[in-house]
Parts: sequence; structure tokens; C-alpha cells
Amino acid sequence: MSIIKKQFVSPLAPQNAILQTDENKKSELARIEDIEKNIKILNDKFDTCINVLTKIEIKLDTLLTQDAKKIYFPIQNEADLHKVEKKIGEDFASFIPIMERILFPSGVVKNLCRVLSEELIMNYNFEGIKGKMAFKSFENINKLMYEVSKREGYDEKEYKKDVKKAFHLIKLRQFKKTHLAKKRSEK
Repeated sequence: MSIIKKQFVSPLAPQNAILQTDENKKSELARIEDIEKNIKILNDKFDTCINVLTKIEIKLDTLLTQDAKKIYFPIQNEADLHKVEKKIGEDFASFIPIMERILFPSGVVKNLCRVLSEELIMNYNFEGIKGKMAFKSFENINKLMYEVSKREGYDEKEYKKDVKKAFHLIKLRQFKKTHLAKKRSEK
């Protein structure tokens, strides 16, 4: 005896109603696939727009900071140093992206000469000892450089140590240049 399995069909539902539900499911699946395709297309377009806007923002930011860097940095003389100190005090937030571009990625030690000219660095040291002028008296510039250089575990003590080291290294480089120039002129 063989048992034939039949699909249970409710006597209340006509046969064509079952076929309509299958067709409805197929049409719903086709609609869902179309919606998914449209979402993918929109996501691709959205990603393209974000990429273009990011590039525009970077170029605009670069142009703005390049103009500001040309105007202010490196600071060439003491009068300009006082002027920039005052400008930073008036509009601290606008100088943050400028200083970030100057100091990153290497930090204060390697990039102090991009903030101050070598001639100006030769007349200053951080504490103002041994007949030099004190760079620490320029609170706004120091605060700006510290805020931009800040990272985890970096405090004011570390910042002062880095600035002192930067002054020392730049002065050593300058002394070496002068020594080599004298040596060449003697030959």
C-alpha cells in the first residue's frame, strides 16, 4: 500500500487563491530585488558624493591654511612675533588648523623652525636665561602649540621639554652651519 502525501488545502480556500499567493510572493520578491538594486545604486552615488566633498574640503582647507601660513609663519622678527601673539589671542580657534598643518606629523621638536625663523630662535630660549629672551612669555603661541601637540600622556612638562629640545637642536644646527661656512671660507 502506498501512501500518497497531498498538500493540505483548506476547503474554504479555492485552488486559484493558492496560486495567487505564490504569484504575489514572486512579485514581492521581484519588487524587493528592484529596491535593493536601487539602494545599491544610491549608496554608490552617495559614496561618490562624500569622496568629492572630502576632496573639496581638503583642498579648501589647504588653500586657506597655506595663505595663513604664508602670512604668519615662519615668524621672521620680534615685531611679527608680538603681532602673531596678539592675533592668536583674539582668534585662537582659527589658528588651530594652521598650527596642526605646521607641526604634524613630527611635532614641536622637528618643526619649531617652521613656526619661528632661525634668526629669531637664536635670540630666544624657553626660560629666558643666559642673556636670551624668554619664549615662555608668549603664552598664546605656547598654548596653541601645546593644544595642537596634545596627545595621551602628554602634559605641559613634556611640552616644555620638547620646546627646549627644539631650541637646542636648531641652535646646534645653526652653529654647525656657521662653523662649516667659516671652514670653507678659510680654504
